[in-house]
Formats: sequence, C-alpha cells, structure tokens
Amino acid sequence: MAKYRKVDPRIWNDAKFTDLTDEGKLAFLFVMTHPHMTSVGAMRATLSGLAEELGWEPEAFREAFREALSKGMVKHNRKACFIGLPKFIKYNSPESPNVMRAWGKAWDLVPECGEKNALYHELKGFAKGLGESYLEAFAEAFPKACLHPLPNQEPEQEQDSNSESKDSDSELSLNEKLWGEGLQTVMRLSGLERPKAASMLGKWRKDHGDQQTLDAIVRAERDAVSEPVSWITAALKSKGGNTDREAEHWLRGAV
Repeated sequence: MAKYRKVDPRIWNDAKFTDLTDEGKLAFLFVMTHPHMTSVGAMRATLSGLAEELGWEPEAFREAFREALSKGMVKHNRKACFIGLPKFIKYNSPESPNVMRAWGKAWDLVPECGEKNALYHELKGFAKGLGESYLEAFAEAFPKACLHPLPNQEPEQEQDSNSESKDSDSELSLNEKLWGEGLQTVMRLSGLERPKAASMLGKWRKDHGDQQTLDAIVRAERDAVSEPVSWITAALKSKGGNTDREAEHWLRGAV
C-alpha cells in the first residue's frame, strides 16, 4: 500500500470532479486516499466493502461511485474486485528509480484481469518517458508481470541477437530478459533475496554487459553448478567463461 498520497488542490478546478454530487466527490476521494490503494494506482476492493467502511448502504455507494466511473475517473472490474485510478501515477509519480522498484510488491496485491493488463502497459509507457534508469528499475520491478498483449495489439517480438537491425526495442528486450528471467534464476539458484540478487546482477552487468552476464547465468543453470554466485563471477572474469573448467581455474588462482 502507498503510505503517502498526493492530492492536487487543482482537483477543485477540474470540471469532471466539480460535476460530481457531494456523495460522488466523497466516494472518489475515499477511493483515492484509501489505505489499501497501492502505489501503482489500483487495489483489490469491493463496492459493498467500501460502503460498509463508510457506513453507507451498498446501493448508495454504488450510485455515487458510478458518477466517477461514467466520467472515466475510475476503472472497475466487479468480478476481479479490481478498482483503479487512471491518473493516479500522473500525480503520484516515483521520485526515484528505487521508488519504482518498490512497485513490484504493490503489483502483486492487484488482482489479475484485463484492467490490470492495461495498467501494466500504461506504467511501462510512463517509465519510458522518465528515462533509462527508470526503465531499468521498471524491468526489475516487473520481471514477468504481463504476458498477454492488449486487444488489437501484437505481442512484442524479441529480435534475433544476430540481426543487422538492433534498435532500442531489441536492447530493451535483452535488458528486460536479464532483469526478469535472469534475476529470477539467480534468486532460485543462490537462495538470495531479491535486493541482494539484484545488487549482484547490477554489478555483473555494469562490469561485463547484459549479454555476457545473461549467458553466464544460463550456463550456471544449465550445468547446475554448486556455487552459482562464485561460478558466475569467475566465469565473467575469465573473459568468456565458456566452461566450468575455466571458472574453476580462475577460482583456484584468485587471491
């Protein structure tokens, strides 16, 4: 859950908001500032449950909530118990990449549905607009968050690494794969918690690059090495590290 929430005072100049009834305004503000509203602008909740919290009759709250819903100010999936705020991130943007990394924990609290899938793409687009450091943080926070494209949208295709056309999308795919599958593999093999595994992964990619780091992780998993962190570190420092023998040789000679 988001511990703090920003409410822009200019909301009282917004035509959609001022057109709401007093009950509609209260219902909207209640959702926006609800203790369960996550930092990604969505939460798991039911309208009847929210009504009970306010001491309202369920139908009264539903009617007030529908006002904001009809104006596109909120999104709702009754079956999934999903409630989201489309403009939440605009007014509660992450102040640093580390804040964005924490989005991963909030994401797990949001129920799966089409609205959550759409929210993923909105958050990803938002991260792109903030720069490379935020994109890297986003890839760490959402390693496998969304596997299905939106309606009428083609799935993102990773380009072959030998392709002559290596644009920013192909580079991003490699980066996402490293922070997604790569990070999960390191955590699984080593037993490290996410922060420590991510720190180690960040050092490897900084010193040796995305592709070489990912290749070493894949080999460590394939060969089921007994000390994966030491082996990967040794393999990378051996300038290629194609075999266990090379890594073990480097380890024996390390001071």
